Amino acid sequence: MSRPSGGLALLFIGLLVTLPLACARDDSPGAPGGQAAAKIADRGGIVTPSPVEIWQDGRLIHVLRWEELQSLQTVSFNTGLADEQTGHLLADALRHVGADEGKTVSLYGRGMNEPLKLSWNVIENPANQIVIGVTHKNTVKVVAGNFEFMNRDRWVRH
Repeated sequence: MSRPSGGLALLFIGLLVTLPLACARDDSPGAPGGQAAAKIADRGGIVTPSPVEIWQDGRLIHVLRWEELQSLQTVSFNTGLADEQTGHLLADALRHVGADEGKTVSLYGRGMNEPLKLSWNVIENPANQIVIGVTHKNTVKVVAGNFEFMNRDRWVRH
């Protein structure tokens, strides 16, 4: 893949583990590509979300495991709809893996026809509260407290 003109680096974050069955639509436990496929149990039986692939300029630069995020600051915000969102700032997670050179970040989630594209300036602004967290199905999600940039319908899940 060639580098975009103008020297802009693109950063891609895949919130979906690239498994052959990962795009199946059945979310029932045990269904291929469903709830059970989106979880990984460690040797102690603790279930954690699947790793997140981080791509930059067409190459995989890191497979981010949920355990790595635990060293980062935890943040929370309330959506005003009686639910609190908790996780780690996406900008901190990207810096943690050395992926902070991009001008645009593309987020891919299950069921999305096209990626959600956000500028690095939007992501790194703490006032936007763009957080990587865990869904109620124990999969990875990226949500934002600033609905101007990323409303609930555009949150990236699974």
